[in-house]
Amino acid sequence: MSNENRSSAKQAARSQLLHKLTQLIDLLWLSIIFFVTCIPVITIGPAVTALYYTVVKVIRRERGKLAESYFSSFRSNFRQGLILWLICLAYLSIGLVDVFLLHIFTGSGSGGAAGVLQAVSWLYLLPLILFLPWLFAYLSRFTDTIGKTLKNTAYLALRNLGTTIGLAVLLAAGILLGRLLPVLIPILPGPVCILMSRPIEKVFRTITQQQPTERGTDDWYNE
Repeated sequence: MSNENRSSAKQAARSQLLHKLTQLIDLLWLSIIFFVTCIPVITIGPAVTALYYTVVKVIRRERGKLAESYFSSFRSNFRQGLILWLICLAYLSIGLVDVFLLHIFTGSGSGGAAGVLQAVSWLYLLPLILFLPWLFAYLSRFTDTIGKTLKNTAYLALRNLGTTIGLAVLLAAGILLGRLLPVLIPILPGPVCILMSRPIEKVFRTITQQQPTERGTDDWYNE
């Protein structure tokens, strides 16, 4: 290899490394923005929607500006994201009350039938864990009523069960890592989201490529 070719290869490698570092910094900055907008708790739905949208469009597709894209999605999906999140919270709250009451009635012992029943009672979380990765990702991309959004995301979760289980594992791993190392919580959302977006986008692409688009539309999501 000539000196000129070696120089070009080194320059390309440095350029690629710089590009990856820039993406990483953007991803960490996005995680912090997400964390701050989640502080009121009830805004978690719109925040997750905006996080997914920005990860796919700005970080992966390199379209638009990070903060501008995030807050644009946050505002435009605020109402539906809020309602959907409140539905999830209601489901979670009812399940927690049931588990709490079961533990009271069966006692604090962890052995025998009571222990098995108490362990099984936590399975109510399973539908939520399987459903959530699709819900707000779908909201970030498609415009539907609340009912259709719930129906379509449930269909996607069941239709792509293998992918759904993989997403649940990634989500659980992110939550576990956050519990083990709380200092990472503000910066984990972006990396976890970008990992989850890869299998989700493969499914979404089969849908968006079949939809007619207006002339001049920037179909960044199909790239």
